[in-house]
Amino acid sequence: MVAGGDCIDDTDVLRAGATEAVLGHRVMAPSTCGTFLRAFTFGHVRQLDRWSEFALAGAWAAGAGPGPAPMTIDIDSTICRTHGYAKQGATFGYPHKRGYHPLVATRADTGEILHVRFRKGSANTGRGAQRFVRELVGRVRRAGATGPLTLRADSGFWSRHIIKACRDHDIRYSITVNQNRFVATAIANIDHDAWRSIDCTLGGRAEVAECHYGDGHRLVVRRTRILGAQAELFANWRHHAFITDRPGTTAALDADHRPHAQVPLCQPLVRRVGQPIC
Repeated sequence: MVAGGDCIDDTDVLRAGATEAVLGHRVMAPSTCGTFLRAFTFGHVRQLDRWSEFALAGAWAAGAGPGPAPMTIDIDSTICRTHGYAKQGATFGYPHKRGYHPLVATRADTGEILHVRFRKGSANTGRGAQRFVRELVGRVRRAGATGPLTLRADSGFWSRHIIKACRDHDIRYSITVNQNRFVATAIANIDHDAWRSIDCTLGGRAEVAECHYGDGHRLVVRRTRILGAQAELFANWRHHAFITDRPGTTAALDADHRPHAQVPLCQPLVRRVGQPIC
């Protein structure tokens, strides 16, 4: 992985030169590595989880960690495509591509991967997310993150189980919500004078407002529309809403939630981190 490899076949490059002398052991062929990895059980994967936590704690202790400073964590799912019909758990999911559908947690300010959980390709986005969040919090706390934590997620993770996990571990959250009829009604009932303009959309107009929703949540809503002669033919607002329990102004909370959309930029690394676990 340090040399840029992202699949089992790339281990073949390690058989060149004096690699064997540097590593201190014989470098096996890629097919042998594949046989070795396919023998892994879930117990072995959990052992790798423990080792990766140890490595994370070491890196953070050396100065790379957040320490007592606040830290924002983004969670999302991604698709790792595979080829062949004999790979355990590789199935077709919602993008109609064969592969795996792992959960990923990344650190917002650095993009480093904090936790990964592999799942079969047909797994729902939120499957196992509650346990994943609880494990994630334990990992970063043991690794040395002692400051306030905030969890950001998209609508695939909007559930009372995720919210309960956050509240149980004293984590602030910012989670996008689905536009169901209850949310739509809440948005429609926001007073017209409550909307405030923000600088967000190029060539358009954006406004934010908020209201109370459910069990003590703040429902922050951003609405956008494109301006211009052609756009006036479809003069409808597009709404994006999320719930949060964080303090702050409506505009500031919306601005902080928006970068969650950048989390897919970190996800290609999962192929490198996750390949040995597969």
